[in-house]
Amino acid sequence: MLVLANKQRQTLGLSLRKETSLIALEGTIRSSKTVEAIECFGFRCLMYKGKLSVIAGKDTDTIMNNILYSNGYGLLEQFDGSFGLKKDKIGSYYVSYQNKYGEECKILLCGYDNSASWKKIVGLTITNFLVDEVNLANKQFIDEAFSRQTSVDYPFNIWTLNGDNPDHYIYQEYINRCKALLDVPKIILDQMNATENKKGWYYYHYNFHDNPEMNEEKIARAMELYPINSYYYKIKILGIRGKAEGTIFADTLDNSFISLNSGYRKDDNGNLVEGSNGLISDIIRYSIGIDLGNNEIKHGTVITISGITRGFREVVVLDVKECESTEVNALIEEMAEFIMLFYDNLVIKNQLDGIWVDGYGAIEMIMSTLRNKLRSKGYMGICALVNKFGKDNGRKARLDTLMLLIGARRITFRPKAKFVVMQLSKLVYDKDGLPLDENQLEMDYYDSLGYSLSTSMLELNKYFMWGKKW
Repeated sequence: MLVLANKQRQTLGLSLRKETSLIALEGTIRSSKTVEAIECFGFRCLMYKGKLSVIAGKDTDTIMNNILYSNGYGLLEQFDGSFGLKKDKIGSYYVSYQNKYGEECKILLCGYDNSASWKKIVGLTITNFLVDEVNLANKQFIDEAFSRQTSVDYPFNIWTLNGDNPDHYIYQEYINRCKALLDVPKIILDQMNATENKKGWYYYHYNFHDNPEMNEEKIARAMELYPINSYYYKIKILGIRGKAEGTIFADTLDNSFISLNSGYRKDDNGNLVEGSNGLISDIIRYSIGIDLGNNEIKHGTVITISGITRGFREVVVLDVKECESTEVNALIEEMAEFIMLFYDNLVIKNQLDGIWVDGYGAIEMIMSTLRNKLRSKGYMGICALVNKFGKDNGRKARLDTLMLLIGARRITFRPKAKFVVMQLSKLVYDKDGLPLDENQLEMDYYDSLGYSLSTSMLELNKYFMWGKKW
């Protein structure tokens, strides 16, 4: 059952006033702002007329995992069956419900990361919008959302976000025009007080203490996730705004992350456990990430082999290879030899769960040729594992997870992979808060590492974001 603290009660009460048209909830991770946004949105839909509403997030997978289902507090979980997931005979999934006036209503699910997804709202009259991580949405989508409400008697919007660049359009054109309520950090309040408020627009700042589930132990653990004074510490832990500047990993990732003993089983006292054939591996899953090089600038393809230990306690980067070849046939031969050598030394063969490929050039052709090469050399069992790099919630989620792993010291590098540490330390922020990508070699290493972690991303994030103990 959802327990409401004072700020949550006030937010819910304000959301049910007919004159409230926008509530922005900004703050830290694990502050319950998304849970509260779901609750406010749900009650608003049930209590007011309006046959069409929208839930918007980065993509439909994010909406499903963060909004519809959310550790027991999602829209389909909070309201005792009032909302149900359905699918049109021709079309997409939607949420159905009946409001208190007996109207049969729909909530459309809209991924703002894909214009083809969100442009389905064009031309519609939409009463309510819930936009998760609104700072990631492009301005065209937000402007379109407001235009869909011009003929609505009592339009309602509720947004969530962590801190971002104070020059971001979402602050300058929208959030800074909201009336700030209750406890708001002074640095944010000063920015908002410089702008005239718009009637019916309100702002709350949420922090760890606003989440009834976050006790002092959990808060202390969360405070250690990122280096103090780093960009991520400001936007995720303090929940304030800041600019991403300078190097990303140079101040936090060093040679102390390189360990000969990483990924091996330890006893309750932290001592390594030896079996009859030496140390016992604690790794339960292996993945290979391949970032194909850019032949025009003669960057070599980078292959990274990573493993993850039982209980998703630790990521171990085992080996890396920067290929010398750029001609296709020679490159395929070099890639295959590296993969086969690893596979030959793998004790439990089915622990290799994927060979993920992305990058420049004719990716499908490269994958097909690599499969054929492995097949011709008798490695039939791993041909089907060669696939194009798939979904892992995107570039931002990839960086978030890597920052968390480093901050919690839950990633280590075997000596063969130590060059990855050096390359990651060179990465700098771009203005969008992601690594600057100018086809430099360090980005090839970064992408290859990310691809090798893709199948474990969701599980790793659950451990961090839901406060599960390691």
